[in-house]
Amino acid sequence: MGVLDDAMDLRQRVLDAIVQDNPVSKDYVEFRCSRGKDIGRAFPQVEHTFFDPPINDSSWQDLSKYPAQGDFSGRVIMKRSAKVTDFLSSYQTGMGLIMSARAMEVVEQFSIGQYKAYPIACEYRNERYDYWFLALDIHLLDVIDYESSVFYTRNLHHAHMADVAFSSRADYDTRFRELQVTDRQQPAFREGLVECDIEPKRLYVCAGHQDLDVVDWYGRFFFSVGLSTAIKTHGLTGVEMRECRTVYKAGTK
Repeated sequence: MGVLDDAMDLRQRVLDAIVQDNPVSKDYVEFRCSRGKDIGRAFPQVEHTFFDPPINDSSWQDLSKYPAQGDFSGRVIMKRSAKVTDFLSSYQTGMGLIMSARAMEVVEQFSIGQYKAYPIACEYRNERYDYWFLALDIHLLDVIDYESSVFYTRNLHHAHMADVAFSSRADYDTRFRELQVTDRQQPAFREGLVECDIEPKRLYVCAGHQDLDVVDWYGRFFFSVGLSTAIKTHGLTGVEMRECRTVYKAGTK
């Protein structure tokens, strides 16, 4: 485990503590790439990603800007101490997931909104495997009931500052932009006394989008119970499903 891994673990513990009093969602579970023994001795499993054009380019936040399948080429190189699984962990995939062909067959049977899928090569110990990069476009900010949902502002250290509510996506975006112009060189910012970002506390997917089996919050993916069950039934590897205390269907508690 490196410094980045430790930071991610700390952030997850802080996030979990903030929502621990929320009920467990009966609608969604949180998807995570596995960090267990099933992936070998390396997390993330992918050591190098070669995507052309590069997936992690900031201009790729909009799915409409992703290239056509024929205009894209990609391959990943796995760490030798890792194991090959159906879902591969990587720090370089932005709003997408790397998965095997059999995983794609399962996921595509569900309602996953707009997406683009690209065949890529996975290279591991002189072997080559056929994989897919699945780019998803289902941000929770576009599908939630704002009147019911609750957010909170956080400081540099991910600590809870104050609960906040918004009437619409535009309302959220205005506040988010205000926080991004904070002077991050000021001592108060480094000491954690200043709000700098917004996190979800309780989000309710509105009625018009409750058929979606995948929703996303900046790379945190939430799967429906149905999709989670199918992944387990098919024995897909390289994945952990954690109980969710953040995302619900509107009208449920």
